[in-house]
Amino acid sequence: MHIMSSEGEHVTYYNNLLASVSIGDSKQAVVSKLGSANMQESGSRAMWSCPGHPSSYMYVDFDEGDSAIGSGVSV
Repeated sequence: MHIMSSEGEHVTYYNNLLASVSIGDSKQAVVSKLGSANMQESGSRAMWSCPGHPSSYMYVDFDEGDSAIGSGVSV
């Protein structure tokens, strides 16, 4: 598993399900691209669990207009 992030512009997530993902301007766009990766929402943060690593998750933060403003991984 390898995860990289770049200031809310894109997230690259390598596993058995997903390769490179570009974050769109809306949360819906992100959900459609990452829907196979167990998305959950908590306030303005969308989170995806990392297969094989249940304590880790990838996340994307949104502003009030649903624009992506940050991303990363919690380990």
